[in-house]
Formats: sequence, structure tokens, C-alpha cells
Amino acid sequence: MKQRRSVTIVDAIKDKWLFGSLFPDLTSWSSWVVFLKAVFGIEMDAKELELYRACTKRSEPPKFGAKESYAIVGPVAVSRGSFPLPQSISLHFSTSKNT
Repeated sequence: MKQRRSVTIVDAIKDKWLFGSLFPDLTSWSSWVVFLKAVFGIEMDAKELELYRACTKRSEPPKFGAKESYAIVGPVAVSRGSFPLPQSISLHFSTSKNT
């Protein structure tokens, strides 16, 4: 029997049938994608790893993700719905067994 691969939060924000419609152009979200990959322990490519190192001054991201994380985001963007990331993360947590 073929085993299904679980959908990561990054897969979900790229998929137009899941959260992708909220993120029509992910080019401006690259820093947030790296943040999510670090938090959830998702493998990064060389460019993402370079950004991670520049932002954190750490040599390697956590292999298994973070136990907790914090993001400082302006309240106006969140209240107007122009920052869909928190809602996407919450929904991903509530619907997936393996985050």
C-alpha cells in the first residue's frame, strides 16, 4: 500500500485548494516561508538556509522544529485580514495529525 506524504504548512500555503488563494504571490513571503520551515522542522534549500542564517545568526535550523515560537506582527495587518499567516497556521494545527 502506498503511504501518503503528510501536507506541511508550506505545502498548504502553496496549494491553491488549501491556503494558496490567500497567498497569490509568495515571492514577498520568502522570509515567512523560511520562518515556517524553521518552526516546523522542514528542510530548507541553500537560498533559504542562507536567509535563515542571516536572520538568526545560527548555523543550522532546528531539525525537528521548535517547541514554541513567537512572531511580532502589526495588529492592523492582522485585524484587516491582510496577514493570513496566523489563521493558516491555526487551521493547519487543528486539521493535521503530524505538524
